Amino acid sequence: GARFEGKEKTSNSNSGENVEVTINIVDESKHTLCGRMRVKTSSHDYPYNNTLFVGEIIGTKNGFLTRKWDADEETDKEHWARFGYKFSPFAKKFNTENFDYQQVDNFDYLFMRWKEIGIFNENCERSGRDSHDRVSHGFHYICMQKHDGKMDGYFFHKPHHDCSQTIELKPVLNDTPGVLLLR
Repeated sequence: GARFEGKEKTSNSNSGENVEVTINIVDESKHTLCGRMRVKTSSHDYPYNNTLFVGEIIGTKNGFLTRKWDADEETDKEHWARFGYKFSPFAKKFNTENFDYQQVDNFDYLFMRWKEIGIFNENCERSGRDSHDRVSHGFHYICMQKHDGKMDGYFFHKPHHDCSQTIELKPVLNDTPGVLLLR
């Protein structure tokens, strides 16, 4: 699949954890995707957590308003606004009934939501309770620049709404062609 590497940072850690994302399937007809996120942890027993996720690509099929996963309109406004100038052309009208999503489809940035559906350690065992809570309640707001593949994002987790977690990713370019299944 298409691979990306970068850092996942929290308000408690300036250096962040190394993270690798592989997007395995993109279904263009439904504007959805799925993949795996691998995060280096500080645990000696389980140095990596592998997260499976499903995603929605914002556009004519999936709007900016989440309407699930404990996110309300205020949460969406707050998190999408964190993308600054990338989101500013849509900030005033994204939540209106007659919003034209064709302009989003033709924009230089691709907006997505990634919902984690399972976290496993390197031995394919489910990780602990904290990880379960994160999967149950959280998701990432993601923005990818189409021309270079760079992504940044913000994690939303309702019980820890005040916790600021970010992710920054760059595409991994190598001599081996990536396999990305488009449906």
